Order: sequence, then structure tokens, then C-alpha cells
Amino acid sequence: MIIIIIHLRLMLIVLILLTYFNLAQSACPACNAGKSCSSTSCTNCAVGYYCTGSTASAAANTGKTACPAGTWSISAATSSADCTAANCKDGYYCNGAGTRTACVAGKWVVAGLGTSETSCTAANCLAGYYCIGSGIYPCYAGTYSSITGATGSNQCIACPLGKYATTEASTSCTSCPTGYTTLYTGSTSADQCGYLCTTSTSGCCSNRVLIATTVTSIGIFKK
Repeated sequence: MIIIIIHLRLMLIVLILLTYFNLAQSACPACNAGKSCSSTSCTNCAVGYYCTGSTASAAANTGKTACPAGTWSISAATSSADCTAANCKDGYYCNGAGTRTACVAGKWVVAGLGTSETSCTAANCLAGYYCIGSGIYPCYAGTYSSITGATGSNQCIACPLGKYATTEASTSCTSCPTGYTTLYTGSTSADQCGYLCTTSTSGCCSNRVLIATTVTSIGIFKK
């Protein structure tokens, strides 16, 4: 009986020592500001969070806080001052739970104003532009878009014959002077407007400078 009691006591001591050893192994060390303890070691504070530091044996992630909605931080942030709207970036929304997400195609938002998916709107993807992911891109010169929420460059329409667009992000095209047209769609300058006539028409093209010809008998002329 005495032997059994001694054996049980030894087993209890071993169990206590093992428990203490495991606790010591799993306990978090003290972490400086900019770091947090995930389980047994200090690591740089994750992006989207700030870490004010923690004492030894504190619970995992003590002192780690998500940046407020509309803001974001880079790695190893030490305070809420490191969470900025600029870090959230144009075309993204930051939900205040450590997540930053790009707007879907055709929608956009200015940095710092995106706090949820609904912050990304088609109205923010202005006419003359198209939006893919976080980016907003202008339609090329010679093309235009009159709608908001365009999802790709294929929604930028080439100016038709007789019109041109000199700048990027145009919402419409400018017409050539009355009686003038362009040789191709997608023209980018008024210099591409010319007088259309057939060389067989008496007097039509006299004293005009040929810009280009479409077929042997038709040309675009300038005064």
C-alpha cells in the first residue's frame, strides 16, 4: 500500500512538472511596441493592425488592435497614428477588421473613404474612365465614354467619322467643321479633319491640299 502511495505521489509530481514545463514553453514573452505574441514569440505587427506591446505571459495578441475603418497600416505599426487613409489607398476599402479589399471592376473609391464594399460605387468610376480592380484608367485620345462604371477599355468608343477627341478621358467627341470629315474613326486632332470630295467633280478639289485618299477617286482635302 505504501509503495502504491509513493508511486502515485511520484506520478503527481511528474505531472505537475510537465504541466509547468508546457506552460513555460507556451507562455508569451514581453513584446515591444510594433510586435505581438502569436503563441511563444514576438513577431512584427501584421499589416492592418497596430501593436502597443505586451508584458510577459500575457495572452496571445494582447495589445494588437485593428486599424479603424477607412485606414490601414504597414507592418510593425506601433500606434493608431500609423493607421492612415493613404495606406488604405485609392480603389480599396478597409473594413476596420484587419482586411483591405480592392473594389470590383466598374467601381472605385478615393483612399480613406472606403469602409465597406458599398463604399465602392459606379458613380466614382467617372465617365471618360474605366475601372479594373483598384485602378482607374482614362480612355485614350481618339476615344470617349459617356457612362460611369465602365469595366474595361472596350467600353471606350472610338470617335466616329467626322469627329475627334484630343485628350484622354474624353466624355464626347468634337465635330469637324461643317462640310469636313475624317478619313478614319478614332481621330485625335482637328488637323485630321478635311474636305471630302471626288477628284472627278469639276472644281471640287481645286486649290485644296490632299491629305489622304480612300480609293482612287475619293480623297480628303484641306483648304
